[in-house]
Amino acid sequence: MRGKAAGGVEETKTWRNSFLFSGEEPVTKSNSRAGSKNRVIEIEVENKIIENGNQAVTFLTSNFGHAGKRLIDYLLSADMQKLKEEYEQYFAATCQTDTTEKQAMAMACILVADRILVEQIFTDETPFAVEDVQEYLKSVFEVDVAERAYQTVLNWIARNPVRFLDPKAENALNKGEVWGKILTDETHPERPPVAIVNKDVLCGFLEQEGYDYTALCKRWASKERIKRNSQGKYIHNTKVYGVKANYIKINMAQDGDADGFMNVDEEEDDGQMSLPFE
Repeated sequence: MRGKAAGGVEETKTWRNSFLFSGEEPVTKSNSRAGSKNRVIEIEVENKIIENGNQAVTFLTSNFGHAGKRLIDYLLSADMQKLKEEYEQYFAATCQTDTTEKQAMAMACILVADRILVEQIFTDETPFAVEDVQEYLKSVFEVDVAERAYQTVLNWIARNPVRFLDPKAENALNKGEVWGKILTDETHPERPPVAIVNKDVLCGFLEQEGYDYTALCKRWASKERIKRNSQGKYIHNTKVYGVKANYIKINMAQDGDADGFMNVDEEEDDGQMSLPFE
């Protein structure tokens, strides 16, 4: 709020804007919440846009304000109903892609603005179509923080296979901490392996990565990413290699899974060792 010189409070103004930023790193991170991921369209510029930066700056400092005035004049006289209909058409077309509605809303706004800019200012260019910008839209999977956290956990397990081996076994490879074990159903090989992970170790890793297990467990359970116990809870009080503790049972993605992860053991032999989960 802002106070008046003569007393009282000034009226608080609000705006609904779309912002364009440039930066040297992405605005969102891999562990950003879905709300942030959903509302941001990030484009990595890989090629040089301006050949002569100094010349461009000199030109812009001598020529500015014309485009803004022309755009305001256009909007003041434009048929708002037609602009809304144009936006809805772009929105409907964008929703046909593998993206979220909020991403489609943001991109539809950009496409309308781009069409106006080309018509009013950059008249020698062609407006973007949905096909031109589709690659910059985040998929439903990319936006879902629970799915991103789940894949992070799978990668973590894959990086540390020795932590899930029996330390008491003959010629044991695990000489340090035991985080759990990997179970495979030999009678039903089509079923995904189950990772039994110590709850404290898992929660500590997720917290380190910027995720909260309490916020994730219900989402994981709804997609059968984790198993419930007989009481319907997410924690299993069981033994792993003779040590009883609280564990989380995670269903691991198999090849052919909707998330696109492939089973390394079934790919062409390129000299790599398969992970000793069994």
